[in-house]
Amino acid sequence: CVCLALVCNIQIYFRGHVILAGGRFRVCPEDSAKTVVDYVMCVDFKEKNIPKIIMDATMSTLIMQDAEYTRKQIEKLKQEAV
Repeated sequence: CVCLALVCNIQIYFRGHVILAGGRFRVCPEDSAKTVVDYVMCVDFKEKNIPKIIMDATMSTLIMQDAEYTRKQIEKLKQEAV
């Protein structure tokens, strides 16, 4: 379940299944110290009539969580290499 905190701190849970998700990492052409990440995601929301804004917010949240996890893993690998 994905939880979204909406206006007035109301929490709503939606059931869904991530069928496929992936990211492509590449060096930023303008700044080699940065990375450009392209995500693709296929999610089957089990509820009907979910507003598009809610679906977009849910997928954005999942992508941001993945980006944060990846950032932490990279930092961990950097520290282990020293």
